[in-house]
Amino acid sequence: LIMYRIKRFSLRNKRDEFTHATQKKNVDSILKRGLLGTKSHSKDSITNMSRNVTGSKKNLVYLSNDGRSSKMIKKVCDEFLGGGVILNISIPHEEFKKMKVVDNPELLGSKNYDDFINRYRNKYKRSLSKSKTPSKEYYDIMSRGTTVIEGDIPPEYIKESPKYTG
Repeated sequence: LIMYRIKRFSLRNKRDEFTHATQKKNVDSILKRGLLGTKSHSKDSITNMSRNVTGSKKNLVYLSNDGRSSKMIKKVCDEFLGGGVILNISIPHEEFKKMKVVDNPELLGSKNYDDFINRYRNKYKRSLSKSKTPSKEYYDIMSRGTTVIEGDIPPEYIKESPKYTG
């Protein structure tokens, strides 16, 4: 089930608009080579630093539809990982339609917030205190506020890249 996603679409130039947050140390490589899905499963991937949730899907790129998840990730990078950067992604709509959009593995296949909490408890085999339970806001950001692409995003779609073709 791929949940309804709120994404920015520019009617003027027929492009789908997203953001992506990363550690500062990754920016030069991303601007040259693009966002490589194979990096999502590495041990220093932001997703895998807190929980190993990507499982067998090793070729994923996370994009923020409304900027909330990028801001959340940038804050983590700023506080703990030497700084973060938010990149702007602009994909021609016809190209975006060819990309494989997949469910966010961080949601553990859940259909709603209550289902997510139950799956989360089962996966991590613990009862969750109120302070350790992922919030409804987190669930909303990861479901409706995030698009996950299986594959790569070339540098031609990253506005900060010298290779950007917008």
